[in-house]
Amino acid sequence: MAAISVIETVPIGSLNGGVRMSDPKEVARVGKLAEEIAGDDGYFSRILVNHAGDVMEGQHRLDALRKLGVDQVPITRVDEATSGLPVDAMRTAINASGKYRDEHVDQILAHVGDAIREEGSAQAVLDTHVFSL
Repeated sequence: MAAISVIETVPIGSLNGGVRMSDPKEVARVGKLAEEIAGDDGYFSRILVNHAGDVMEGQHRLDALRKLGVDQVPITRVDEATSGLPVDAMRTAINASGKYRDEHVDQILAHVGDAIREEGSAQAVLDTHVFSL
């Protein structure tokens, strides 16, 4: 599992991610969340971010905060098990079909990284696990 490295507040512009704002359902969900956050009892959970500032969990919260004009965002930055791996190439391979959303690809990458961390190397994962589509 990914290890928490730091809890901090960062400029919203330093974060990468968000939802498909071309989808009316996503726009509505972000709008409703923005209203809830701005309300009297407004609260939101920290956004989970990797070492590069990519949002791993909290895409809707990030866009709601953008909508509200928030400048600083509380985040939990994690040290990913995929650090040092060719993540861009892995991301392309995982989503070659184009059917996965970015946050799902991130979750798959996190599981791959966890397996590598647990087994000790990518080769050990390949040697001990059976993969199929």
